[in-house]
Amino acid sequence: MAHHGDETPVTMDPRFSAKVYPRKDNIFQHKKSLDFDSIRSKIFVERNKDKYDIIMEWVAFIIIGVLTGLTAAIMSNIEEKITEFRRNQADDIIGDEPDNLVEGWLFFTGISVGFVLVACAMTIFWGPGANGSGVAELIGYFNGINYPNVIGFETFVTKVFGVVLAVVGGLCVGKEGPLAHIGANIGAVVVYLPLPRFDWFRNDTYKRNMMAAGCSAGVSAAFGAPVGGALFAFEISKPNVFWKFSVIWKVFLSCALSVFTLAMVSSFMKGETIHTINSSVLKFGVDDIAPPTFMAIPGAIAVGVITGLLGGFFVLVNSNLGLIRKKYIKENWQKLLEAAFFSFATTSVFYWLPSLVDDCQDSTEVLLSDNAELIVAYSCPKGFYSPLGTMLMNTEGDAIRSIISGFEGPYGVNSTNWHLFIFAMTWYFFTIVTYGVWVPAGLFLPGIIIGCAIGGCWAEI
Repeated sequence: MAHHGDETPVTMDPRFSAKVYPRKDNIFQHKKSLDFDSIRSKIFVERNKDKYDIIMEWVAFIIIGVLTGLTAAIMSNIEEKITEFRRNQADDIIGDEPDNLVEGWLFFTGISVGFVLVACAMTIFWGPGANGSGVAELIGYFNGINYPNVIGFETFVTKVFGVVLAVVGGLCVGKEGPLAHIGANIGAVVVYLPLPRFDWFRNDTYKRNMMAAGCSAGVSAAFGAPVGGALFAFEISKPNVFWKFSVIWKVFLSCALSVFTLAMVSSFMKGETIHTINSSVLKFGVDDIAPPTFMAIPGAIAVGVITGLLGGFFVLVNSNLGLIRKKYIKENWQKLLEAAFFSFATTSVFYWLPSLVDDCQDSTEVLLSDNAELIVAYSCPKGFYSPLGTMLMNTEGDAIRSIISGFEGPYGVNSTNWHLFIFAMTWYFFTIVTYGVWVPAGLFLPGIIIGCAIGGCWAEI
C-alpha cells in the first residue's frame, strides 16, 4: 500500500478550491498533525504539578517577552544604522550639485541590491521556512498542523537578518509581520532552556501556548501595543479553543514586557535618558495627538472607502501575480534575479522621483526640532531640504514620522498633497508587485504607510 509521502503532490487553485468537494489535491495529506492529546492521557494527568511548576511557567512567559523585545530592538537598531548610512552617504555624494546625482544613484542602488541578494540567498539556500511573513504558517500551526520548517534555528536567523536586509535593501515590505514569526520561534525555544521544571512544558500543548505568547509579543513590539498583540494571536488562532483566561493573562504579560524591553533597550542604544514610555513614541515618534472632532468623521469615511478599494485591488492583483510567480519563476537563479530586479527598480524610482518634483523647502525651522535627523537635502541648495526625498529615503517608521510631523506645526516636514499622493501611489505599486519575492517580508507597515499618506492627502484638500 502506497504511503501519502510516496504520492505525487497534486495542487489546486487556491482561489476556487473551497468550492470543490471532494478535494482533488493531496497536499494536505503530506502534512502531519501536532499531538495535543497526550496531555490528556492518564499518565500526564496524574503527574504532580506543584506551585513551583506554576511559578516556572510564568517565568517562561516572562523570558519570552524579554527576549522578543530585545530581538526587536536589535533589529530596529540595525535597520536604522544601515538606512542612515545609506542615506547620508548618498546625500554626501550628491552634495548640493545636481551633476553628482548619477554617482549617488549608483551607490544607493548598488548597496541596496547587495543587501537584498544576501536576504534572498539566505532564504533560498539556508532557511526557506523564513520566506514571506510567516503569519499564514502560524495560523496553521496554532490549529494543529505541524507545518514543516516553521520553527527552527535556520528559520529564526534567516527571518531576523533577512527581513532587515530586505527592508534596508529598498523593497516595499515590512518587518512587522515577520516579528510575529520570530516571536513564535523564540517561544518554541524557551521551553528547551536548561531551567528547573521546564521539562513539564516540552510537549505540543504547552509549546503552542509559548509560541502564541511569542507571536503576540512580536506584534506588540512592532506597534507598541500590548493589548493589540495579545488579541492578534487570539484572532489568528480562531476557532481553536486553547485560549483559557489564564493563558490570556500570561500572553499579555509577555506582550507588556516585550514593549517595555524594546523601549528600554532602544533608549539605551540611542544614548537617551529613561523617559515616559508611550506606545506611539516607540513606533512613529508622535506623542501629542489632537483630539478628533465630528468634522473628522467624513474624512475617516472617505479614507476608509478609498483604502478599502485599494486593498481589494491589491488582493486581486497580488494573488494573480503569485500564481504567475509559481508558474514561471521556479529556478533559484530566477528567484535571485527577481529580487535583485525589484530592489534595483524600487530604489531607482525612490532615488530619482525627488529630482522630478523639484520643490525644496527651507530647513531653518525643522533643524530646531527633533525632526532635524529626518530631513534629506538631496540636490537642494544649502539650508533647504527635499520633502519627497525625506519620505522616500528614510526608514519606514521615519517615513510615517515625517508625514505626521507636517501636521504638527512649522517644525515638521512640510509635504504638500502632491508629494503625499506621489509617495502613496509609488509605495502602493511597488508593494503590489514586490510582495511574493523570495525574502522574509510583511505587509502590515506598507499598508500603514500607504494609508497614512492617503489620509494626509485628504487632510490637505
